[in-house]
Amino acid sequence: MTTSPATPRGIRNCNPLNLRPIYNPDGVQVRRVGETLPDADGYSVFLTMQEGLRGAFLNLWCYFYEDKTNTVESIIKRWAPAADKNDVEDYVQNVLRQLPGVTAGVPLNYWNIAGALLRAMAVVELGQEWAASIFENEWAGAWAQMLQAKPQ
Repeated sequence: MTTSPATPRGIRNCNPLNLRPIYNPDGVQVRRVGETLPDADGYSVFLTMQEGLRGAFLNLWCYFYEDKTNTVESIIKRWAPAADKNDVEDYVQNVLRQLPGVTAGVPLNYWNIAGALLRAMAVVELGQEWAASIFENEWAGAWAQMLQAKPQ
């Protein structure tokens, strides 16, 4: 993929939700499928866009099921914290505008909302044009991988 400096980081890194690497307690990076070394600013880099999306689906799944972080507001506060100079309230409102019927503090069901929620978040992270392109072309494969791993 040929990119320019004007191309959003999430596109350059095949990481449309701008994930950060995960490190174990010893400080060793625990790589997700297709993840390489982070970029100079500390964001994850994936080999393909589908692997970057799969990483985002898994990250969100962990929020829901391991950490019980399951509202738009709590997810955004953790995904894009104010400590990283994010405008959390603006981010939440931008996501909610794209999810009719969803309220900031109401618990969500992962399997019913994950795709729509990540797409809305990608619009905030990348801009509408980039997010639409990625989700039209890549998200189905990443979601299919998640469904294969769905607990019964």
